[in-house]
Amino acid sequence: LDSGICLYREIHQCQPLKKTCHIRYENSEGSIFAEKKLDYAESAYAPSVWFEDKRKGYTVEVGPHTRDAAVIDAGFDNFVRSSWEELVRGEQMEFSFLPADSKRALLMIAVADATVVCAIDQLCVRVEGKSWFVGLFLDPILLAYDRAGRQLLSYRGVSNIRDEEGVLQNVLISYEYRQDVQ
Repeated sequence: LDSGICLYREIHQCQPLKKTCHIRYENSEGSIFAEKKLDYAESAYAPSVWFEDKRKGYTVEVGPHTRDAAVIDAGFDNFVRSSWEELVRGEQMEFSFLPADSKRALLMIAVADATVVCAIDQLCVRVEGKSWFVGLFLDPILLAYDRAGRQLLSYRGVSNIRDEEGVLQNVLISYEYRQDVQ
């Protein structure tokens, strides 16, 4: 985040109605180093997740309705969009979140963030741990959504991709959408 260096790219390919998605993670040279598959068939908020980091042969699998989590991994995007009106009104949305590579769900809060300079056509959302203890280890995540299309434009916070030494990274991810790709 602080270096401004492009660490990796995420290329998302989702089926119609976004029931399944395949994500490729490419390094700055364009080589695929990780892949993720999401299956939303049973739950829009808690998809089945399969993730493989090819650099270390690390694989994670999480099924829907696993480990008492209401929201799993990328299901968070659907959760935000389904809570849109509440967030616009300034309500706090509390939820149980399970990152794909974690063994325990965290109680989290999402709220529209008026403290961030946000473009008039965007909704900025801050996500943080509900307890002060979680806040000691996890900085808030800042999201920007397009108000008209409700599409995620940027993500600023801890990544699910670890560096070469296995350490989680703080990143800024900017999303671009191509309408011509099926």
